[in-house]
Amino acid sequence: DGSMHTAVDGMVDEYRLSFYTFMLGLIATHFAAAFFVWLVFLWWQAAVLSFCIFFSLAMLYRMTRVLMLKFAMPKGELQTGKFGAAEGAA
Repeated sequence: DGSMHTAVDGMVDEYRLSFYTFMLGLIATHFAAAFFVWLVFLWWQAAVLSFCIFFSLAMLYRMTRVLMLKFAMPKGELQTGKFGAAEGAA
């Protein structure tokens, strides 16, 4: 009846939404920290700290890309397990 496929597809959607929401929170935290240092510290201290914060953000982006590319499934190797019209009718 396809209910298992629907459940798995829903879990994949929730996994992606959770991951993207977590990443958005990390990015927002980095920007909040960058704004905070400019409010609290002297200009030269804020500049050094902002560089460190944005370097950390760049490393976060780089490592996320590395992980996504490393664990990406090639489209040709994916098997859905779903039945087409011909298989279901037989």
